Amino acid sequence: MKKSNWPLIILSGAVSAVVALLFAPKSGKELRSDIKKKATETKDSMQTGKDHLVSDFKQSYFEAADEVEKELAHLDDRQRELNETITSIEQDLKH
Repeated sequence: MKKSNWPLIILSGAVSAVVALLFAPKSGKELRSDIKKKATETKDSMQTGKDHLVSDFKQSYFEAADEVEKELAHLDDRQRELNETITSIEQDLKH
């Protein structure tokens, strides 16, 4: 399972945007406009990040479910083999 870097990417992008806006020589109106634009971009970026995290989680969940299902099938086969062996030993002991 791969590790997702989306939260770190989103956080560093938001921090960079705020620092850039605060140190930019602009008027109040321009700064408010830029802040609104960056806030919208950050919101969109966070939504995209959330969508990626949900997608990664679903994929990981289904991969894990498949692995569990395969392991259960393997254990069922192994249990069947052991039961056959026990039955065979019991029959040998009866004779």
